[in-house]
Order: sequence, then structure tokens, then C-alpha cells
Amino acid sequence: SAELQRRLIDGYARSGVQREKPEIDRLVAQLASASVRFDRRALDGELWCVAWMSGPRPRWSVGRAQQVAGQRYDLTRGAATNYAELFGRALSIVADADLCEADARVLRCPKDFELQVSSARILLGPSISLGVPIRGRGVARLLYADARVRLFVSPSESQSQWEANGLIIAQVPA
Repeated sequence: SAELQRRLIDGYARSGVQREKPEIDRLVAQLASASVRFDRRALDGELWCVAWMSGPRPRWSVGRAQQVAGQRYDLTRGAATNYAELFGRALSIVADADLCEADARVLRCPKDFELQVSSARILLGPSISLGVPIRGRGVARLLYADARVRLFVSPSESQSQWEANGLIIAQVPA
């Protein structure tokens, strides 16, 4: 995963992730098929940012190369926060969700997590927050996770249609 993380971070910094696409695709496929043991420490904690994605473009992605988007999971509290800057910090969206393991008996990846969006808001700059009526269920399938890289796939279309079946995302720590 160190090589994938390096390519994702270096490519992101240079806006060159697309140039690295064949090698990144190969590394993602290799890690996704590794069936690693699930370690909740690799999922819990701080914000992780999307560094690469493949498949149907999600509605939260505005297509800007340097867009910041990511997630923070807290399995102990059963909470997740999704964050996406639509136009930098001038306009962003945040969605909070209840989070639980679909099956705690599954000890290896792929591992499914169920999310139920409970609230969402649009942030206009640092001081204005407007509630938005985003609700719904979704499933995030964790394909791989360690301290450097997390890989998720949307195994089905989310109820709110913010993400479509087949979207694959690679995240790195923010």
C-alpha cells in the first residue's frame, strides 16, 4: 500500500493522478483482492481524503482535480461524517450518518458497513450553515484498509442516489 499511497499523493499534488492511472488501477486491484484482516484502527479516526476514484461519478464530485472530499468514521460511536468541498471552503457540503458493521462476524475484507444519513448541511464559508434535506441509507464496502490507504466500493446505488453502483474510491489520511 505504500507504493499506492505514494502514487496517489504525488499524483494529487501534481494534478497527475490520471497519468498514473494504469499503475494505480493495477495496485488498487491487487490490494482489493488481498482479503486482508479487518483492523478497525485503520477505519476509525480522523478525516481521510479521496485521492482517486473510478466508475460512475458521484453527485458530490464537481469534477475539479483538486477538490477535497472525504470521510471520518468512528465505529465506537457508530458515526460517520462525509465532507466535500464543492468550490473550495467557500462552498462545501457535510453529511452526518449513523454507521454500523453489516455483519460483525466478518473478519476480513471485503467488509460491508451500513450508513443512514441523519443530517446534512451546506457550508457557505466559515460561518453560514444551511440544513439540506438529504436522508437515506447506503452501503460502503471496505475492500482494503491499513494506516496508509483505504479502498471502498459502492456495491449498490445509494438510496439518495449520491453514489452509484460500482464507484471505487481510494482514500489517504488528510
